[in-house]
Amino acid sequence: MVRKKNKMKKEEIAEDWCFECMDGGKLRVCDYRGCLKAYHPDCVGKDDSFLEDNSHWTCRSHFCHRCGKTSKFWCLCCPNAVCRNCTNLGEFAVVKGRKGFCRHCSKLAFLIEENAGVDSDGENVDFKDRETYECLFSEYYEIIKKKEGLNSQHVQSARNFLKNSKNKSDLDLDEIAEVEGDSGESEDGSDFEVSEKTQNCLAAIVSSNLKLVYLKRSLLEELLKQPENFDSKVCGSFVRIKSDPNNNLQKNSHLLVQVKGINRSSQNDENNKEILLQLSHVPKDVPICKISDDDFTEEECQDLYQRMRNGLLKQPTKLELEQKARSLHEDIIKHWIPRELAFLQNRIDWANEKRQRRKLSEYLDKRTELENQQEQARLLRNIPRVIPEDKLDSDGCSSKHNGLGQCPNKRADIAGLPVENDIDPSDLMTQILAIQEQRKQKVDHDVEQAKDQENDLTTLVADGTGKQHGAPDSGATDIRRLTTKLTDAEQERDKLAEKVGILEEEVVSLKTKCSTAEAFATSAAAAFEEKKKEAEILLEKNESAESSLEAKKKEVDNLKSLLLRAAEGAFDNAVNQLRILNPGLNIEGAASNRVAREGQICHVKEGKFIPCPDVHPPE
Repeated sequence: MVRKKNKMKKEEIAEDWCFECMDGGKLRVCDYRGCLKAYHPDCVGKDDSFLEDNSHWTCRSHFCHRCGKTSKFWCLCCPNAVCRNCTNLGEFAVVKGRKGFCRHCSKLAFLIEENAGVDSDGENVDFKDRETYECLFSEYYEIIKKKEGLNSQHVQSARNFLKNSKNKSDLDLDEIAEVEGDSGESEDGSDFEVSEKTQNCLAAIVSSNLKLVYLKRSLLEELLKQPENFDSKVCGSFVRIKSDPNNNLQKNSHLLVQVKGINRSSQNDENNKEILLQLSHVPKDVPICKISDDDFTEEECQDLYQRMRNGLLKQPTKLELEQKARSLHEDIIKHWIPRELAFLQNRIDWANEKRQRRKLSEYLDKRTELENQQEQARLLRNIPRVIPEDKLDSDGCSSKHNGLGQCPNKRADIAGLPVENDIDPSDLMTQILAIQEQRKQKVDHDVEQAKDQENDLTTLVADGTGKQHGAPDSGATDIRRLTTKLTDAEQERDKLAEKVGILEEEVVSLKTKCSTAEAFATSAAAAFEEKKKEAEILLEKNESAESSLEAKKKEVDNLKSLLLRAAEGAFDNAVNQLRILNPGLNIEGAASNRVAREGQICHVKEGKFIPCPDVHPPE
């Protein structure tokens, strides 16, 4: 209950715009402590159910976008972030504290400060069209600029730093990883020769390692087409299944488990339902149809590592995981490429609909690169690399994983690309440390210089003119100028206070109008209920009147039939009396044609009623 209340309070104070596209709407707030950034489900590759999902989710600003480690520096205007080692690779400029600009946001901020409409590439940039990403970025930048106390000098320094470091960042981490990977394999394609220490080294249980041996349901179904290699490839890999709903200790909806064996029934082996997987610490064998076809989460990865630490599951060594990763590498790549192309096409359609130029260009470039046959061949040739657990310790990461903050949140890792966490070239680290030391010395020098200037100004203020301490006559002028600025600032503050007072009065007026509107709405609702009740009463009266009218109609019909029978009886009596009074009167045949009609004795002739004047009904 306390956690839910804290989450609701965090959502109330979080940002009202998406940190990816800068637009408003239905947003999901990052669950990382202290993070108030919010995102659209579409912007993070999720569906609408993501808004109601109660599982823990961390946005990508807490991971380095280059190597996937825990980020130390964050971009002010987008989720891009870098770790300490990747700060000086020419893609990020620190401005204040641990915050700064990535290359793209620095360019847009520079154009806003310069009030320019054309970027360095010659493309037109419209900061006034509300349908463009640039306009939403400019609005967000103005908010962040006031909040963080930025000015044009910060933007200019970041722009200059990135421009000067562009030519210095020629070291490509992917190329370094490929060089390191090539050095470990012989020309004939034989396996690595590893020492006894490397063989016994445990593999780190992080997402970049597990994705190398993680099998989805659709991939298992494709592997069924290779019955001769199915058992050897599947055994030892990891799959994802639903958690036991009766287990109250399990917080995650799914579990990562290892395949221990294959169990086939006596029926057809090619039928998916007849092939059962024997999983670690799962009492019953599980059919392939119950295996998840989605990616696993960081929380599930952490849960797997915790179970291994508790002794419930054996932690694989680096050598074992590498051997299994190499046997599955080609199948995982061929399964991943079409799914990734479909994902990129969906993102392209979304970016085109939202008019996100930067995202659209990025997704188009990725799709074009992935559709290239040479790039696909390169991915297939790449050797999957496994991060050892002691490597995380040497990089300053705790062996307890600290919530798996170093697990990269990048879709490219699933392709088995060389993991950038494993890169440790000594020359590159030496250069980075030297640059960091120079920057530290420069910052210390600037701080000392600022302190000296502050002391000089304090001395000038105390002496009035500044002449007693040998200060130049311009000190008094500086003091007067500062006093003038202070007076102007106080006047500006008074003006802002007046505006705040006016706004408060308007707020009070609006609240009064709202109260009046609510009272009117309440009275209108009460009047409506009264009218509704009156209408119901009238409807009931109408129904009773209709029922009484029907009863009267039935009574009239009954009276008519009674009168008709009475008239016929009277007619017969009259005929009988005529026969008695006038025995010689011939009324045979006429009596049978006479009928009583409206109180007169008539006879029928040619289908018409003709009155008989000489015959009257008896009184």
